[in-house]
Amino acid sequence: MPPSPSVAAPTLQPIGNVIAAAPTHEIKLPPFEEDMPQAEAYFRLHSVTDRMFWFYYVQWALTSVQKILAQDILSVPNPPLNAYELLKERLLRL
Repeated sequence: MPPSPSVAAPTLQPIGNVIAAAPTHEIKLPPFEEDMPQAEAYFRLHSVTDRMFWFYYVQWALTSVQKILAQDILSVPNPPLNAYELLKERLLRL
């Protein structure tokens, strides 16, 4: 059975601008709600410090409607280093 959309399996391949290695354990965010500090606390508790990973993990946890509303940020082939902050700002305005 394929993993649910909010499950990120560890990988050692670089993603976009990410240079650091991926976390060594699986990180699973709860479904996204408008409570970004909750997601940020979850990342810190699981020692995920790279903001690009935060961007990808939050992206995987979004609903279809939220992905459509942030499509311009999510569809960039090589997201900028501040992609998480851009996505966070957009989602908090919804």
